[in-house]
Amino acid sequence: MAYSFAWVRFHSVRFNIHVAFTFGSVQNLLNSNPFSSSAYPFRKYDLFMSTIVCKRVGFMYSYGAMFQCTIISAMLLLRCWALYDKKRVIWILCGGLGGSVISGIVIVKLLLDRTTFLDNPLPNIFSGCIVMIPDYVWILYIVPLIYESSLFFLTIWRIYGLSKDFGATPLMQTLAHNGTTYFATLVGIMILACIGGTIQPVKIAANASGVLSAMSSVICSRMIFSLYRINDGGIQEERTLSHTRDDLDESTIPRFAIPLQSLVSTTVSNNLSKPEQV
Repeated sequence: MAYSFAWVRFHSVRFNIHVAFTFGSVQNLLNSNPFSSSAYPFRKYDLFMSTIVCKRVGFMYSYGAMFQCTIISAMLLLRCWALYDKKRVIWILCGGLGGSVISGIVIVKLLLDRTTFLDNPLPNIFSGCIVMIPDYVWILYIVPLIYESSLFFLTIWRIYGLSKDFGATPLMQTLAHNGTTYFATLVGIMILACIGGTIQPVKIAANASGVLSAMSSVICSRMIFSLYRINDGGIQEERTLSHTRDDLDESTIPRFAIPLQSLVSTTVSNNLSKPEQV
């Protein structure tokens, strides 16, 4: 099995929520004394729904959401890396990613300090943690929104510039379409979080149900899989062309920071379609 960045990112997002909810329960099991009289009879509320465990789950969930935003931003940064051959632009974007992570840690710390965890008065009737979160919890997504918006506009601007010189290749169309879809979804998620944070009955559902992380994860995974499909199609097309012609002219192929097989094969096919002059 090939372990790539996409593979690690895809599975880390999906296992993040399980790690968040099992962290507190496993640690509570290790810290409990099985020979103590308070350990019997076994009560589910004592294990999962205590205030301490709820704080641990909130801690892991908050930092897990920030970690997921960081992974998505890093994936979008790799798309810019594929399109830009100027190292200065990439270094500036890497610095922006570091600043986004640091600001996210500070914001999460402030939100956790202002979150109130209450004891469950009816554990046999109502399960879960009783939490009073601030109305401005959506501010956690503001910095990633600004950074990812910058990456989106840089990607679209670069694709537009390359399309004028080399035409709209399938790879460029895929990058533009997926980037636009993710950006529209991101803006919609932010609107949902802002509006949901101001309405008291749906505030918890909008900010703590995981819909924000789930939607961004689905769109980001779709972007990764579409690039793999384009790359596989480009490799097959290049192999087909290699059997029909031995000397391929690669002088018009644009230079990228990482190889993009679909763009190479498409440019080669365009060159082969031109009539040769004797």
